[in-house]
Amino acid sequence: MDFKYKKWETLDEYYDVYQSDELDSSYLKTRGTLEWFDSGEKSRFNRLFTEDISELHKEHESFTYLVDENDVQEFTKYWLENPIEYKFNSMGFRDDEFDSKPNEIDVYLGDSHTSGLGLHRYQIWPTIVASKLNFPNINAGVAGAPFSLQYRILNYLVKRFKIRNLLHYTPHLNLSNWEFWNSTENEYESFDENYTENLKMNVLFSDMKNICLQNHGFIYAIKQVCSENNINYVGNVTAPDYISSDVTQRRSRDLFHKGVAVHKIIADSFLQKMNIPRDMAI
Repeated sequence: MDFKYKKWETLDEYYDVYQSDELDSSYLKTRGTLEWFDSGEKSRFNRLFTEDISELHKEHESFTYLVDENDVQEFTKYWLENPIEYKFNSMGFRDDEFDSKPNEIDVYLGDSHTSGLGLHRYQIWPTIVASKLNFPNINAGVAGAPFSLQYRILNYLVKRFKIRNLLHYTPHLNLSNWEFWNSTENEYESFDENYTENLKMNVLFSDMKNICLQNHGFIYAIKQVCSENNINYVGNVTAPDYISSDVTQRRSRDLFHKGVAVHKIIADSFLQKMNIPRDMAI
Protein backbone atom coordinates (compact mmCIF):
# COMPACT_ATOMS: atom_id res chain seq x y z
CA MET A 1 0.00 0.00 0.00
CA ASP A 2 1.22 3.46 -0.89
CA PHE A 3 0.93 5.57 2.25
CA LYS A 4 2.22 8.74 0.63
CA TYR A 5 -1.13 10.48 0.25
CA LYS A 6 -3.09 8.77 3.01
CA LYS A 7 -4.81 11.10 5.47
CA TRP A 8 -3.96 9.89 8.93
CA GLU A 9 -6.60 10.06 11.61
CA THR A 10 -4.13 10.52 14.46
CA LEU A 11 -0.43 11.13 14.99
CA ASP A 12 -0.18 7.73 16.67
CA GLU A 13 -1.58 6.02 13.58
CA TYR A 14 1.00 7.81 11.45
CA TYR A 15 3.82 6.82 13.85
CA ASP A 16 2.73 3.18 14.17
CA VAL A 17 2.68 2.59 10.41
CA TYR A 18 6.13 3.97 9.72
CA GLN A 19 7.87 2.79 12.89
CA SER A 20 8.65 -0.84 13.64
CA ASP A 21 7.03 -2.17 16.79
CA GLU A 22 10.42 -3.61 17.70
CA LEU A 23 13.45 -1.66 18.91
CA ASP A 24 15.68 -2.30 15.91
CA SER A 25 18.86 -0.41 16.75
CA SER A 26 22.62 -0.77 16.51
CA TYR A 27 22.71 0.51 20.10
CA LEU A 28 20.94 -2.63 21.33
CA LYS A 29 23.25 -5.32 20.03
CA THR A 30 24.77 -6.55 23.31
CA ARG A 31 23.35 -9.80 24.70
CA GLY A 32 24.21 -12.25 27.45
CA THR A 33 26.84 -12.03 30.19
CA LEU A 34 30.10 -10.12 29.74
CA GLU A 35 33.11 -9.30 31.91
CA TRP A 36 33.86 -6.14 29.92
CA PHE A 37 31.34 -4.05 28.03
CA ASP A 38 33.67 -3.56 25.09
CA SER A 39 37.34 -3.74 24.20
CA GLY A 40 37.69 0.00 24.88
CA GLU A 41 36.75 -0.42 28.52
CA LYS A 42 39.29 -3.21 29.01
CA SER A 43 42.08 -1.36 27.23
CA ARG A 44 41.52 1.83 29.27
CA PHE A 45 41.75 -0.12 32.50
CA ASN A 46 44.86 -1.99 31.35
CA ARG A 47 46.60 1.29 30.58
CA LEU A 48 46.86 1.93 34.31
CA PHE A 49 49.39 -0.92 34.47
CA THR A 50 51.46 0.16 31.50
CA GLU A 51 51.55 3.97 31.31
CA ASP A 52 52.64 6.95 33.35
CA ILE A 53 49.65 8.44 35.17
CA SER A 54 50.75 11.98 34.37
CA GLU A 55 50.42 11.16 30.66
CA LEU A 56 46.89 9.88 31.19
CA HIS A 57 46.03 13.09 33.04
CA LYS A 58 47.22 15.14 30.07
CA GLU A 59 45.21 13.07 27.64
CA HIS A 60 41.86 13.22 29.38
CA GLU A 61 40.65 15.66 32.00
CA SER A 62 38.49 13.00 33.68
CA PHE A 63 41.57 11.15 34.89
CA THR A 64 42.30 14.01 37.29
CA TYR A 65 39.22 12.92 39.22
CA LEU A 66 40.37 9.36 39.24
CA VAL A 67 43.79 8.54 40.60
CA ASP A 68 47.25 9.81 41.17
CA GLU A 69 50.41 7.76 41.36
CA ASN A 70 49.70 6.78 44.97
CA ASP A 71 46.15 5.60 44.24
CA VAL A 72 46.66 3.37 41.21
CA GLN A 73 47.42 0.25 43.19
CA GLU A 74 44.36 0.62 45.44
CA PHE A 75 42.08 1.34 42.48
CA THR A 76 43.26 -1.54 40.32
CA LYS A 77 43.35 -3.95 43.28
CA TYR A 78 39.72 -3.20 44.09
CA TRP A 79 38.48 -3.89 40.56
CA LEU A 80 40.63 -6.97 40.09
CA GLU A 81 39.17 -8.40 43.29
CA ASN A 82 35.62 -7.28 42.42
CA PRO A 83 35.16 -8.04 38.72
CA ILE A 84 31.97 -6.79 37.07
CA GLU A 85 29.46 -9.17 35.54
CA TYR A 86 27.34 -7.40 32.95
CA LYS A 87 24.09 -9.22 32.24
CA PHE A 88 22.08 -8.04 29.24
CA ASN A 89 18.67 -9.48 28.44
CA SER A 90 17.52 -10.72 25.03
CA MET A 91 16.58 -7.17 23.99
CA GLY A 92 19.94 -5.65 24.89
CA PHE A 93 19.05 -4.00 28.22
CA ARG A 94 20.99 -4.47 31.45
CA ASP A 95 18.00 -5.94 33.23
CA ASP A 96 15.98 -9.14 33.60
CA GLU A 97 13.74 -10.25 30.76
CA PHE A 98 10.81 -7.90 30.31
CA ASP A 99 8.29 -10.75 30.29
CA SER A 100 9.25 -11.44 33.91
CA LYS A 101 7.99 -7.99 34.95
CA PRO A 102 4.53 -7.26 36.38
CA ASN A 103 2.10 -5.01 34.56
CA GLU A 104 2.79 -1.84 36.58
CA ILE A 105 6.38 -0.59 36.76
CA ASP A 106 8.70 2.35 37.14
CA VAL A 107 11.08 3.06 34.24
CA TYR A 108 14.62 4.40 34.49
CA LEU A 109 15.50 6.00 31.16
CA GLY A 110 18.83 7.33 29.90
CA ASP A 111 22.19 6.46 28.43
CA SER A 112 25.26 4.61 29.76
CA HIS A 113 25.10 6.45 33.10
CA THR A 114 21.69 4.86 33.64
CA SER A 115 22.72 1.45 32.31
CA GLY A 116 25.67 1.80 34.68
CA LEU A 117 28.74 1.04 32.61
CA GLY A 118 31.90 0.52 34.62
CA LEU A 119 30.02 -0.30 37.81
CA HIS A 120 28.26 -3.23 39.42
CA ARG A 121 24.50 -3.16 38.99
CA TYR A 122 23.95 -2.73 42.73
CA GLN A 123 26.12 0.43 42.70
CA ILE A 124 24.23 2.46 40.10
CA TRP A 125 21.61 5.15 40.70
CA PRO A 126 18.57 3.21 39.32
CA THR A 127 19.24 0.32 41.71
CA ILE A 128 19.75 2.70 44.64
CA VAL A 129 16.52 4.55 43.89
CA ALA A 130 14.61 1.31 43.30
CA SER A 131 15.70 0.00 46.69
CA LYS A 132 14.08 3.05 48.27
CA LEU A 133 10.89 3.05 46.16
CA ASN A 134 10.51 -0.73 46.53
CA PHE A 135 8.52 -1.00 43.30
CA PRO A 136 8.96 -3.20 40.18
CA ASN A 137 11.01 -1.45 37.53
CA ILE A 138 12.85 -1.61 34.24
CA ASN A 139 16.30 -0.14 33.68
CA ALA A 140 15.92 1.18 30.13
CA GLY A 141 19.33 2.85 30.01
CA VAL A 142 21.32 2.17 26.84
CA ALA A 143 24.95 3.12 26.24
CA GLY A 144 25.14 6.06 23.85
CA ALA A 145 21.36 6.15 23.44
CA PRO A 146 20.28 9.23 21.45
CA PHE A 147 17.14 10.94 22.67
CA SER A 148 15.31 9.60 19.62
CA LEU A 149 16.04 6.04 20.80
CA GLN A 150 15.00 6.95 24.35
CA TYR A 151 11.72 8.22 22.90
CA ARG A 152 11.22 4.99 20.94
CA ILE A 153 11.99 2.92 24.03
CA LEU A 154 9.34 4.79 26.01
CA ASN A 155 6.78 4.28 23.23
CA TYR A 156 7.62 0.58 23.18
CA LEU A 157 7.22 0.21 26.94
CA VAL A 158 4.07 2.32 27.29
CA LYS A 159 2.24 -0.09 24.97
CA ARG A 160 3.19 -3.05 27.15
CA PHE A 161 3.21 -1.77 30.71
CA LYS A 162 1.41 0.63 32.97
CA ILE A 163 4.23 3.02 33.86
CA ARG A 164 3.95 4.79 37.21
CA ASN A 165 7.13 6.91 37.24
CA LEU A 166 9.62 7.73 34.50
CA LEU A 167 12.97 8.75 35.99
CA HIS A 168 14.96 10.35 33.18
CA TYR A 169 18.64 11.12 33.60
CA THR A 170 20.07 13.38 30.87
CA PRO A 171 23.66 14.24 31.81
CA HIS A 172 24.70 15.26 28.30
CA LEU A 173 22.09 17.61 26.90
CA ASN A 174 24.54 18.38 24.10
CA LEU A 175 24.66 14.66 23.20
CA SER A 176 26.22 14.63 19.76
CA ASN A 177 24.92 11.31 18.44
CA TRP A 178 21.59 10.37 17.00
CA GLU A 179 20.19 7.60 14.84
CA PHE A 180 19.01 7.19 11.28
CA TRP A 181 17.15 4.36 9.60
CA ASN A 182 19.28 2.17 7.33
CA SER A 183 16.80 0.38 5.06
CA THR A 184 19.52 -1.95 3.79
CA GLU A 185 20.32 -3.27 7.27
CA ASN A 186 16.74 -2.85 8.51
CA GLU A 187 17.80 -1.10 11.69
CA TYR A 188 18.62 2.28 13.14
CA GLU A 189 22.31 3.07 13.06
CA SER A 190 24.55 5.47 14.92
CA PHE A 191 25.08 8.94 13.51
CA ASP A 192 27.20 11.64 15.09
CA GLU A 193 29.17 14.74 14.22
CA ASN A 194 32.02 12.57 12.96
CA TYR A 195 29.91 10.51 10.58
CA THR A 196 31.72 10.55 7.22
CA GLU A 197 30.38 7.60 5.21
CA ASN A 198 28.15 9.94 3.28
CA LEU A 199 29.71 13.39 2.96
CA LYS A 200 26.45 15.03 1.93
CA MET A 201 24.65 13.61 4.98
CA ASN A 202 27.53 14.65 7.17
CA VAL A 203 27.36 18.26 6.01
CA LEU A 204 23.58 18.43 6.35
CA PHE A 205 22.97 16.62 9.61
CA SER A 206 26.09 16.43 11.75
CA ASP A 207 26.19 20.10 12.65
CA MET A 208 25.45 20.51 16.36
CA LYS A 209 22.68 23.00 15.58
CA ASN A 210 20.71 20.26 13.83
CA ILE A 211 21.51 17.65 16.47
CA CYS A 212 20.56 20.05 19.27
CA LEU A 213 17.22 20.78 17.58
CA GLN A 214 16.41 17.08 17.26
CA ASN A 215 17.44 16.33 20.83
CA HIS A 216 15.38 19.19 22.21
CA GLY A 217 12.31 17.99 20.31
CA PHE A 218 12.60 14.41 21.51
CA ILE A 219 13.06 15.41 25.15
CA TYR A 220 9.78 17.32 24.99
CA ALA A 221 8.17 14.42 23.10
CA ILE A 222 9.15 12.10 25.98
CA LYS A 223 7.51 14.49 28.43
CA GLN A 224 4.39 14.64 26.25
CA VAL A 225 4.07 10.84 26.17
CA CYS A 226 4.25 10.89 29.96
CA SER A 227 1.58 13.59 30.16
CA GLU A 228 -0.80 11.72 27.85
CA ASN A 229 -0.39 8.46 29.78
CA ASN A 230 -0.54 9.82 33.33
CA ILE A 231 3.11 8.96 33.97
CA ASN A 232 4.91 10.97 36.60
CA TYR A 233 7.95 12.42 34.79
CA VAL A 234 10.98 13.04 37.01
CA GLY A 235 13.97 14.65 35.32
CA ASN A 236 16.28 17.66 35.21
CA VAL A 237 18.73 16.00 37.59
CA THR A 238 22.37 16.99 37.38
CA ALA A 239 25.41 15.69 39.23
CA PRO A 240 28.82 17.35 39.09
CA ASP A 241 32.00 15.33 39.46
CA TYR A 242 32.66 14.56 43.08
CA ILE A 243 36.15 13.78 44.34
CA SER A 244 35.56 11.16 47.00
CA SER A 245 38.27 10.40 49.54
CA ASP A 246 37.80 6.77 48.53
CA VAL A 247 39.60 6.24 45.22
CA THR A 248 37.39 3.25 44.39
CA GLN A 249 34.36 5.58 44.33
CA ARG A 250 35.78 8.44 42.28
CA ARG A 251 35.38 6.90 38.85
CA SER A 252 33.94 3.75 37.38
CA ARG A 253 36.22 0.92 36.33
CA ASP A 254 36.10 2.07 32.70
CA LEU A 255 37.84 5.34 33.70
CA PHE A 256 35.23 7.36 31.86
CA HIS A 257 31.86 7.22 33.61
CA LYS A 258 30.95 8.64 36.98
CA GLY A 259 31.83 6.61 40.04
CA VAL A 260 29.80 5.24 42.93
CA ALA A 261 30.00 8.51 44.88
CA VAL A 262 28.28 10.45 42.07
CA HIS A 263 25.67 7.73 41.54
CA LYS A 264 24.69 8.17 45.18
CA ILE A 265 24.30 11.91 44.57
CA ILE A 266 22.17 11.27 41.46
CA ALA A 267 19.98 8.83 43.38
CA ASP A 268 19.60 11.29 46.23
CA SER A 269 18.61 14.05 43.80
CA PHE A 270 15.86 11.90 42.25
CA LEU A 271 14.56 10.91 45.66
CA GLN A 272 14.52 14.55 46.74
CA LYS A 273 12.46 15.48 43.67
CA MET A 274 10.01 12.72 44.58
CA ASN A 275 9.83 13.86 48.21
CA ILE A 276 11.32 10.59 49.44
CA PRO A 277 13.39 10.92 52.65
CA ARG A 278 17.00 11.61 51.72
CA ASP A 279 19.69 9.22 52.81
CA MET A 280 23.16 9.81 51.43
CA ALA A 281 24.39 6.70 53.24
CA ILE A 282 22.51 4.23 51.05
